[in-house]
Formats: sequence, structure tokens, C-alpha cells
Amino acid sequence: MRVLFYLPVVTPWWFDNIVVHLIRTLASVAEVHVVVAPLWRNTGITPENFMALQDLPGISWHICDGDDHPLIRTDAARHAELMDLVVAIDADVTLCRSADMAATGQFPGQVRYIMEGGMPPLECPSDCVVIQPAMFDYGVLPTLASQHRAWLRDAIAPIWNDLHARHRIDRTADWRGRLGLPNSGRVIALPLEYAHEENFYTRYSRCGSNPDLVRDIAERLPDGWSLAITNHPLNELYVDNSALYAAVDELPGRAVLVPAPFVSGIGTLDLAGLCDGILLENSKSFAAAAFHGTPLHRHSAFPTGTWLRSYGTPEALFDAIADGSARGPDSDDAKSWFAYHLANSVIDPDHADTDAAALLGHILNPCDPTRWEAGIDRYLRQRTEGRVQSPDESDAAAKMRGGEDSSGPSHAQREPVLC
Repeated sequence: MRVLFYLPVVTPWWFDNIVVHLIRTLASVAEVHVVVAPLWRNTGITPENFMALQDLPGISWHICDGDDHPLIRTDAARHAELMDLVVAIDADVTLCRSADMAATGQFPGQVRYIMEGGMPPLECPSDCVVIQPAMFDYGVLPTLASQHRAWLRDAIAPIWNDLHARHRIDRTADWRGRLGLPNSGRVIALPLEYAHEENFYTRYSRCGSNPDLVRDIAERLPDGWSLAITNHPLNELYVDNSALYAAVDELPGRAVLVPAPFVSGIGTLDLAGLCDGILLENSKSFAAAAFHGTPLHRHSAFPTGTWLRSYGTPEALFDAIADGSARGPDSDDAKSWFAYHLANSVIDPDHADTDAAALLGHILNPCDPTRWEAGIDRYLRQRTEGRVQSPDESDAAAKMRGGEDSSGPSHAQREPVLC
């Protein structure tokens, strides 16, 4: 077998903590090629990253270090030399960290994308991944026999019940006041995606930037409704949010940037259970809506599971909420999907159980009930070992859940953290 690792937007952390283990595992059974670029906008690798695999001389490295190497992040189909190389390698399987469907859609063989494994509230260790046929394939379930669906729901039941107990929503509390929302009117949640320049996946956003997305959705809101916006945690750490703050300030009474969970005690997962509906694109917060059964609209070029009942437009969602007919994700299918995700799809690249046979099984046989029991057991072990932490387990959030005052600096008073 010939395997190509195509990594134009891999970050050094992803390479060191995830991809190195996948390469090392497959190199024992396959001819491995690696296409990668030098570091630019925190994507690509350095010589130090490369040295982590120096003991494997059989790997064929293809370093795209010409002056035009930025092109392979966004428009590789125009990079004739690269496309000729991929055709010449003629891999049976290509494993990608790529945000360029136009290019990867032309690759020979089977193309798979290495994506994050954690889905709230079923968080996984940060180095766990899934390998799937679409970048943001959310909520998609294969056709399953009734006994397999029953097994999945039984397997997830104790985990599901525990998570619902941990994330029980108190709708009688003054959650609106804690978040700075009006006392009346419908509330629509809008979780924002990571907006750092290293995230090339934002090219699939509706508006291209978070401030523009906020303005676009606010203009569509019915009168008297509010938009509750949660910022991506990494935006708070690494991104200049001043344009976002300005966009929210332009919309008094219509849009609120929810304070960080350590201030308000309420994060996106909680908000998904409190709001009337949620709008998102390729945010993993679709899983929070599924967990709470909240009606949603997902705007995305990627597959969305039919059981999520995503409304076709924001307006369609708003109309259904207004007339009382809004339907959230199917609860039984939600349990089946979460169980399937954990049992069948999540991969721990550095775990002793993830040998070449297991990894190839995930790649070549996307649905395999024979690995489900081990998948659930692995997740339970991770929880026991403390490798999985629920969002409510931070001391600050726990205190806020106990009703402590959530007052703090407004978003306009915060000093943006520049990258």
C-alpha cells in the first residue's frame, strides 16, 4: 500500500502530537510519502519537527519550499508541479490536513481528512482525531441495523445520563442578566469560529470574518430578538478581537458578546441549552445543540446528518421558532451518533492499541461494529485517567454555577491579546 500524508495546513503542534504517530504507525506496513511546506502563518514544519522521524529512512519527503509555497494552502490546483507530484505518487490513500477541496478532490485513490476528535460535551484528549471523507462531516450516521443502534444507545446511556446531570440547565435562574441579555424576547446563539490567520478553514465561512458574520445575522433577526455570541476560546488568547467588539457595539439591544465562562459561568454548551435556537457554520458546537435538542441552522458546504433537522436558512429557523413549530435534533439519533462517534470513529494516535491494523481499519472500513466496545472502553479509561475534562470542571465555572456574581469588565473594556 502507498500512503500520502498531504499536510499543507498542518501546524507544528499537530505534526508533533498527532501526525508523527500516524506516520510512524503506517510506515511499518506501507510506502509512506509526506508532502509539507515550510513554516508560514503557523502552518508547515521546521527542521526540528522533521527530525522527530529521522529514524525512519524509508519515508519519502516532499518539501514544497519554493517561493510560491503559500499557494498550496489555498489554491494548490494552480500549483502544477505539486499536482503532477501527487499524480506521480499515485497513493492508494491520502491523509490530509488541507483546507482546499478543489485540489484534494482531484487526487487519485481514497482521500481522507484528519480532523479533531472531541465533540462537546463528549470532549476527548486534544491529540485524539477522526479520519473521515469530508473535512466537516457532522452528525452523519451510516445505515445501521436495529441491533447496532440498540447497542450504541445502551453503551452511551450511563455516559449520557452523567453528562446531562453535570450540565443540567436551570432556566429559572437569571441567566439573561448574567449574560447582559434583555429580559424578554427570543435568544439566538451564535458560536464563533477560530479566526487566527493559521486557520485556513475559515475560507468556508458565509461572510469571511466573524465581525461581518455578526452584522449579517443581526440584520436578519426579527424585532425584539437578541443574538448571544460566544467567542472561540483561542480567539481570546491569540486574536485581535477589536473589530468584533466594534461590531457588537454597533448593535446595542440586539447583540451581546457573552462573557467568558470563567466570568459568567455560562459557556457555549450551556447557552445551547438556554437559547431558542442556534446558528453555526463549521463550529463543533453543532454537538452542543444536538446534546440539548436545540433547533439549529447550519450553513455549510459539508455533509450534515438529517437527524439534526437543520433548517435551510436562518429565516426558516426564526419562523419556526416564532410559530412554535421548531423541531430540534432527534434525541434517539443524537444518542446513537454520539455513541457511534466515540465507539467507531475516534482515534488515539499514540495509544498502544492503535497499531497499523487498527489504523488501516479506520481508514479503509469507516464503519466497523467489531471495534465499538474497545472504543467505548478507551473513552471510559480516558475519563478515569483524567485525560478528559468536562467544561464545567474548572473551579471558576463551578463557582459561577453556584450563583456567584458574574459582573466583570464588558467586552469593550478588555484589552485584546494580539498574536
